[in-house]
Amino acid sequence: ALSWHSSRSMLGLASFVAPVGAIPSVPIGTAGQRMPLISLGTGSGQHGHVENATAEWLQVGGSGIDTAYIYDDEAPIAAGVKAVGASWESIFLTTKIPCATTQAAKANVASNLRSLGVGSVDLLLIHSPRPWSGGPGRCSVAETWAVLEEALAAGQARSIGVSNFQISDLEMLARTAKVRQVRQVCAWAR
Repeated sequence: ALSWHSSRSMLGLASFVAPVGAIPSVPIGTAGQRMPLISLGTGSGQHGHVENATAEWLQVGGSGIDTAYIYDDEAPIAAGVKAVGASWESIFLTTKIPCATTQAAKANVASNLRSLGVGSVDLLLIHSPRPWSGGPGRCSVAETWAVLEEALAAGQARSIGVSNFQISDLEMLARTAKVRQVRQVCAWAR
């Protein structure tokens, strides 16, 4: 799936772009949901513009929104959705949490859902198999994946997967994963 990252150039988009037709989608997960092939990616560091970009994306017919815990933009996304009166049921919501320990991963999922103002997301991903700079000192893909499996079982996510994993990372995950519902999402080919 492609992500159109919000930027200042998108401000005012809804005023001169006609609503788009249905964005093509692909089946994902086991619950029968479909993921749009184009989503609004909010992680370009465009803080201060995410609410407007979200609202305008929805006004022109977009339905996919891609965010992450480390972007710290969940509240502006929720405000953008509210500003246009959109229903979360009409949005395909993807979010990502950093690789962490069990305790930190659980806290990240809870914080992400709370900040978005939702009880569940369509797709929950491990953002990367490596720790983020400034993040927790220890990163366990196995522990983080187990938290995603728990979120899936608890209805906090309809599908789970990974982002920015290499083949060796996927092979390592396969050794401990109980749920093999992995979706690889990446920004570039490796």
